[in-house]
Amino acid sequence: MSGLWIFGLIVVSLLYALIVLRLRHDWAQLEMTGNRDVDVSIVIALRNEEKNLATLFRSLERLENPRERFEVILVDDHSEDGSHAACEDFAKKSTMNVQVLQLTGRLSGKKNALEHGIKASSYDFILVTDADCEVVPKWVTAMQPAGDWDFVSGPVMYKKGSSWFSPLLQLDLAALIALGGSRIRRGQPVLANGANMMFSKDAFDKVGGYSGNLHIASGDDVFLMKSIAAKGGKVAFQRSKDALVQTNHPESWSDLVVQRIRWARKTQMNITSREMNVPFLLVLCYLFYTLFVVYAVFNPYQAFIPAVLTFLFKYLVDLLFFGRILKFFKRRHLLSQLWYIELLHPMITIYLALRSLKGSFEWKGRRYDHG
Repeated sequence: MSGLWIFGLIVVSLLYALIVLRLRHDWAQLEMTGNRDVDVSIVIALRNEEKNLATLFRSLERLENPRERFEVILVDDHSEDGSHAACEDFAKKSTMNVQVLQLTGRLSGKKNALEHGIKASSYDFILVTDADCEVVPKWVTAMQPAGDWDFVSGPVMYKKGSSWFSPLLQLDLAALIALGGSRIRRGQPVLANGANMMFSKDAFDKVGGYSGNLHIASGDDVFLMKSIAAKGGKVAFQRSKDALVQTNHPESWSDLVVQRIRWARKTQMNITSREMNVPFLLVLCYLFYTLFVVYAVFNPYQAFIPAVLTFLFKYLVDLLFFGRILKFFKRRHLLSQLWYIELLHPMITIYLALRSLKGSFEWKGRRYDHG
């Protein structure tokens, strides 16, 4: 085996360890104490979510906040199933103040739905989740960290699933949430999740809402966060178990590809080279590991020992990282499956990254060119 491969393995492994262990350190520093106490408008955009609404509604009814301190605004984006009727029925029976709105005419898309709901809101702070999510009883209060802030990104985790790639997706999302929190802590907000975010209506209005990116299917989270940060707004990450939102993971491989195309589009459109340094280096490490696996397959006698040592080193680094992260998400049982995910994750990540570079896709019954 050539010295160049050996040198590359050493450099990439050390670089990977440095990045991942720094993320682990940052995650531990994100703990916030105390909460603000503000009235909140919960805004939820939805389209064709009839099958998920019952779970969402049950979790909203369990919210512990006084009913006069928050409202729920459901905005239907031209649903073609029974979503609108389900929302109307919920509003009639609920103990909460619930508004049901509907986009009309040519207005469509999640961002337009959110803007419509925000304009109809009664309170100065907006809390957003998705229709396929489940919130916890203390969610509204927990998403209000102490101190001054204009945008708060909250933790999200996939619900447990039975598919073969469910453990991989849960680990992947945990890592992405940790990466997003780390970048926010270091003053480089690049990742957020629209399933759990809160912001002031004043900050939203100052940046013009979603103007300039309404045509992009995703990005209601990252575009807004970065716009607020660019205007001098303070961005925070709330690492609280009481703020955790659970959502459904993609049901099939094709759904996963569509999700990553949408995520890639919003990242490509709204990230600077400085902000991209850590994600880029991680992808570079995954690319090198993938290439080395291919090399090892064709040169097993030369590459066997270096491959085993590299795998063990990366496994130990990731064990340290996920051991801390998964405790927060109550997914420590996934550590027992980390060994085979170690082999698959770099290759799947590279495939999805390449697949997301181009191509149209269909999402919620609509066709998009890209993004």
